[in-house]
Amino acid sequence: MPDDVLGVASHEQPAQAAAPVGAANDEIGGPGCSLLDDAFASLRPERLDQARVHVDPGVASGGLGLVQDGLASTAQIVNQVLQSRLIDLRGNPRGLVDDMHQKQAGGKLSAETNGFSERPARGLASIDRHENALVHTGVLPASMQLHLLSCAAARALQIRRSRKRAGANLTHRIRSTDFRVPPLEKVELRKWPTRIAPVYRSKRSYQKLLEAHVQELSELQDLLYACNRYALLVIFQAMDTAGKDGAIKHVMSGVNPQGCQVFSFKHPSAEELEHDFLWRATRSLPERGHIGIFNRSYYEEVLIVRVHPQILQAEHLPQVSPDSASLWFNRYRSIANLEAHLHANGTRIVKFFLHLSRAEQRKRLLERIDDPCKNWKFSRADVEERRFWNRYMQAYEEALSATSTADCPWYVVPADDKRNSRLIISSIIHDTLRSLRMTYPKLDGKQRRDLQRIRRQLAQ
Repeated sequence: MPDDVLGVASHEQPAQAAAPVGAANDEIGGPGCSLLDDAFASLRPERLDQARVHVDPGVASGGLGLVQDGLASTAQIVNQVLQSRLIDLRGNPRGLVDDMHQKQAGGKLSAETNGFSERPARGLASIDRHENALVHTGVLPASMQLHLLSCAAARALQIRRSRKRAGANLTHRIRSTDFRVPPLEKVELRKWPTRIAPVYRSKRSYQKLLEAHVQELSELQDLLYACNRYALLVIFQAMDTAGKDGAIKHVMSGVNPQGCQVFSFKHPSAEELEHDFLWRATRSLPERGHIGIFNRSYYEEVLIVRVHPQILQAEHLPQVSPDSASLWFNRYRSIANLEAHLHANGTRIVKFFLHLSRAEQRKRLLERIDDPCKNWKFSRADVEERRFWNRYMQAYEEALSATSTADCPWYVVPADDKRNSRLIISSIIHDTLRSLRMTYPKLDGKQRRDLQRIRRQLAQ
């Protein structure tokens, strides 16, 4: 990247360390500019220390006051914005820049101006092609430099406020490891809770938390698609009425349908019965850059089939007794081998068991009978399956024990509180996607030169 990325006439600012995440500074342009540091350090902490930038003095004198002596950290962040392509140059209304000019006083900008509080910044987005070429060649007018800085400031403030709201609405932090089944551990579901203290303070705080989670998942999905190195497979297993459909509906409500597919695996068709038990699921696996959701899955073959072994008769298997331990051991091994193969090829698998109590299931079944709006959900088969509750719990315990691995873990999510379970599920999905350390694709020198040549042709 050229040294004069923010302008031709430039001077170098000395590098300063970024402020720690969570620093309480609500003004932009103040000493250390911790607000911007917090926002972008949290996004790209591994790259801030390497930032080098030359800043056009005209930016500081242009009325915005974000880049001035002693504020090299701001310049570093703008450099990261450009390099990482985290901001859409068109994502900020022109009125935001105008408001910033009008509200500025003494080289500082209050965080409570209308320009920030009333105009939400856009989500993370990739820079347009010719704009990306402009950035990398260093040919940026002063107005565009101001625009970039205002976008960075607005996005930073949005992140800070989102964190504050989330912190105010959470009663305690959600830790994925609290719900993960360790590899090789013998699971006893009676020791796993079906209800925990709510992580939200009220219904309203739950809605705000879920909205924030949905927005973040949408942005992570964009990055997953742009990176095109990984796929995400999310598996839901549970007893009836545990809330699988509701979790998918609410948690994935902000996901782009073009990059996500949901499959529900019910009774196998005649064609599917003529193949091995993994065949129908492998046809529905997500491609790279996409999210796939299995509402029930190939695990049904070691759950319901184990509770009702007569189903095996329709699968035309070789002569194997349903009571044979080798049958189920081989199926667990087949599942583990499939998941290991998928992981090695870029598909990350997250498996949720929604742990519902028998008493809560009874309550929800009664609601489906008593509430006319829920009558359509009621199925007599759900009541019939309750008679096999203990056998199902045993089947789940053995399946979770045999197939939870370090790469493809099971998560036992308390499901008696639907709101709690949705927030836990979304947090675990976020943690999984963040752990991939994905980045947007970058253009090499030849590609940037080609884009510049094409741009000159189009501009004629």
